[in-house]
Amino acid sequence: PLYEGNLYPNERQTRPPLYFLKIYKYAEKKDRKGMLLLHRACKMNEFSADLVCVLDEAYPESWTIPDNYGKTPKQYLIESASRKDERGMVLLHRQAVHIKGLSVQSLNILHDAYPEAIQMQDNSGLLPIHHACLNEASSLGVLMSLLQLYPESIKARVAENKVHNNSELGDLRAELALIKANLEQIRQP
Repeated sequence: PLYEGNLYPNERQTRPPLYFLKIYKYAEKKDRKGMLLLHRACKMNEFSADLVCVLDEAYPESWTIPDNYGKTPKQYLIESASRKDERGMVLLHRQAVHIKGLSVQSLNILHDAYPEAIQMQDNSGLLPIHHACLNEASSLGVLMSLLQLYPESIKARVAENKVHNNSELGDLRAELALIKANLEQIRQP
């Protein structure tokens, strides 16, 4: 059906995904395994904070609803966030490396699910903050949030023999020095 009042009468009015999730209660429907969409989103290898947030907004109660195996979405997220890959990276590391960068929203969700990750070094000896510093897509807000969650990371030493090349190590040291200077400047009255 066409919507009245459209500038282009042959086009349908577009609605955000949240509208359909709420109106048709898609976020509340279980599959044959008793899983909601939030269970699936938290279990996926490719984590999407945007998707998790939209599903949470559509049906906030879903965090506490178990599937047929007795697991809640939060339990799946904890499993996903704590799973190491072949490079020794957990989900927080992989999100910090991602081409789009880590968002503050993703950071908060992942830190809530697996707070230990912020202090974990991968096989290259890098913390999530190191990966975020090396990623040009990382915002200052993300870097500052990482520092607030783990202030000792500024003092963390990176093993020189584990970093891919010396220019990366130099970039990392320069970035951390800049963050430290910004943090000290913010703290001064």
